[in-house]
Amino acid sequence: MPIQSEFHRYLNVRASTGGTLRCDRRRLAFLNNTTGINQVWTVDGPGLWP
Repeated sequence: MPIQSEFHRYLNVRASTGGTLRCDRRRLAFLNNTTGINQVWTVDGPGLWP
């Protein structure tokens, strides 16, 4: 495996940031860049998938 591709996997980090609760505290919105582009994701309750 070329050295460049070995380092690329460490530089290609995905993350979720900027979580905000709705005023009724039942929905969480956050930015996620899993696809490589920031997108707004929401979760409707604890333990649920966005």
